[in-house]
Amino acid sequence: MKLADADFAYLGVNDDGAALTLAVDGHNKVVGISEVSQSAADDVDHFLPLIGLNIDPQVWNQKLLSVFPALAYKIRDIFD
Repeated sequence: MKLADADFAYLGVNDDGAALTLAVDGHNKVVGISEVSQSAADDVDHFLPLIGLNIDPQVWNQKLLSVFPALAYKIRDIFD
């Protein structure tokens, strides 16, 4: 997803080309992430429990409270 195309995203200065890519398996579990943006390190760190601990995306989405407006708003519709 191109983050700059969202209705709102927390983007850094000159981050118009920011993009987030998720790799999912056949069971809709996230197995990889790639992001190009000024906040990529924080966003990727946010996904590590989901990937490394093999947490169900629906459970993760319901129980993890992200700080607004950063990643929480960028990915709010991914697992709905």
